[in-house]
Amino acid sequence: AGRYDEALAALECILERDPSDVSALERRVRVVVELGQVGELPQCLERLYRADAEGGREALERLAKAYARDRRHDMALVVLDFLLDQDPRNAAALEQRVAVLVELGTIDALPAALDALAEINQHASVLFVGWIQYHSANEYWQVALDWLVQKRRAIHDRPKHAVAVLAEIFDLCDRLVDPEAAARHASEAAAAFPFSAVLRQIEGDRFLVLGRINDAAACYAAALEIDRKHAASH
Repeated sequence: AGRYDEALAALECILERDPSDVSALERRVRVVVELGQVGELPQCLERLYRADAEGGREALERLAKAYARDRRHDMALVVLDFLLDQDPRNAAALEQRVAVLVELGTIDALPAALDALAEINQHASVLFVGWIQYHSANEYWQVALDWLVQKRRAIHDRPKHAVAVLAEIFDLCDRLVDPEAAARHASEAAAAFPFSAVLRQIEGDRFLVLGRINDAAACYAAALEIDRKHAASH
């Protein structure tokens, strides 16, 4: 504690000269937390936020990320909740909050957090992760699958993203013991991205699972042809 007391005293000296020094105010929050002075924290966060409209907000977002990275999720949530009290439409804070709740596995709090983020940014990657965790935790396999299929169909120009979503779709199809559905979804994705060799290969793999050897062979041949044309054009 002695080191932190000394650090706090040094920061107070800096802030006497410049009360709006964002860097010093940010470090002050960290030191107050380490000293366990929880009662001081709201005032410290308020002072940092008010010191500089943009700089204070960015400093608090950095703090939340740092606490989350250090797995101090309780502190990350304190900072994020403060930020969202100031601006409920802060997209970065909403996204970070969902990420922390996902990491904690706090299922009951996820729906409201996910809905709030979806209103601001429907394409946030953590949104996808959060909904899957929520539905899977409650064993809402079909609901999760329907949501994922809708998500995959909304992807028009990012085949790599489609591949990632398909992996989750296949996992849910396996849970539902429905390999036919997995093959249908693979074929639909491959048709949506006709120049993706990877998706053709994935489609072939799903046909193999079903024992549809000729269909699988046709997909693999199509994938090779796509690769050949791609190589010839470069």
